[in-house]
Amino acid sequence: MEETDIDFLVEELHNIGLWVMKLQESLGNLADHLIETKRFVAEIQTEQRQMAAKMIDLERLISTRTELIEERIRGTESTVARVEDSLKASGDSLQSRIDSLEGSLKESLEDIKRLMDHNFDAIMSKLQEIEGNIQKLADAVSVTKSLATYIRSDIRSLSYELKEEIKRSDEADSERYGQMVERIEELQRYVDSVLTEQERILDAHTERLLTLQGEVALLREAVLKNFGEVFTRLGMLSYPKILTGDENE
Repeated sequence: MEETDIDFLVEELHNIGLWVMKLQESLGNLADHLIETKRFVAEIQTEQRQMAAKMIDLERLISTRTELIEERIRGTESTVARVEDSLKASGDSLQSRIDSLEGSLKESLEDIKRLMDHNFDAIMSKLQEIEGNIQKLADAVSVTKSLATYIRSDIRSLSYELKEEIKRSDEADSERYGQMVERIEELQRYVDSVLTEQERILDAHTERLLTLQGEVALLREAVLKNFGEVFTRLGMLSYPKILTGDENE
């Protein structure tokens, strides 16, 4: 091997050492995102359980008496407000995490493009970790969409039960009861509009996550290509089986 090639390899190895330090820092940030994602999924699951309990409590309040019906409507309005705040907070949190993940992936892409390292298995493991983070966010989006669907169904069922209860009341034809029916219908329309908007936002999050998955796939291809070039330059006679497709390597 000529002296110029040796100098080149020494310089490349020095650059690799610097890059590995930077990559470790980036991976540390990704680990923090993973922990935060797990916490967020747990919060959503807790929110679902709490919401289910609240809906069960609301169903027990159905009564033929006017005062109880009005109290039920007020409680439903308050629940809708809390649900709206919860969905908006969930959407904002998801968007913040996806933005952060996109930034980390872009930094990793620039780092891995300069990758000239021999530790192939470690790098592929980190790529799998990134893919795992993306999947956890996708699962969180799916859980939130399921929550929105559950809320819409339960509110519609509650609206129907309240109106049926009003019809069975002794004063069902009174103006007061007519106003209560109108309030119930208006509340249901408002809930539908809020949930539709939240579902639109969640669909946009899903689209962004699919884009990130595509970027990671391209990143994996770039890593494989770069490793193949490094191994060729060093004059190695064998390659990792993932590069050659040789399952018996």
